[in-house]
Amino acid sequence: MEHYRKSWKDQLDAVRGQMGSTLTENAQKQTDELEIDQLVEEVTQEVDLQERVQALIEDPVKLANDYLRLKSRVSQFEVTEGTMAFGIFDRNPRTAGNAKKGMAALIKKTPRNTKVGSNAGQKFAQDLEMKYLSDDELADDFMRPENKNKSVSDILKKHEKRLNLRFV
Repeated sequence: MEHYRKSWKDQLDAVRGQMGSTLTENAQKQTDELEIDQLVEEVTQEVDLQERVQALIEDPVKLANDYLRLKSRVSQFEVTEGTMAFGIFDRNPRTAGNAKKGMAALIKKTPRNTKVGSNAGQKFAQDLEMKYLSDDELADDFMRPENKNKSVSDILKKHEKRLNLRFV
């Protein structure tokens, strides 16, 4: 029995020795085929990209429209320097929507002729800054002594266009 096992192992080793070079060649072929597939994929992607660029160059109207569409999508989420991205400018649509409702309620409950320097005007500015809209220039206008006799609505109107907002 032991002799049988030994001869079986010897035969197996002999077959492995003969197939070793074949297995190495097959492994090399698989590696080469994988590299070729990767190169084909890269070239295909590059050709697709070049074709898209060529199509855009040939149709400048489409290029301009795509640019304007992209610019408008980006500008929806763009916050300028000095404006914090929270409250109505929050990236989360639900949070921004709730903040817009709260800010609208705050503006509606504050009388139009409320002066910036009054207690009600200062409370309005603080609530607006802390809860809904934090903007450096708007806060500065609420704090300037020369604006203390202006109404809150005048200050808000001044910043509507810059902030791309319409205060009710």
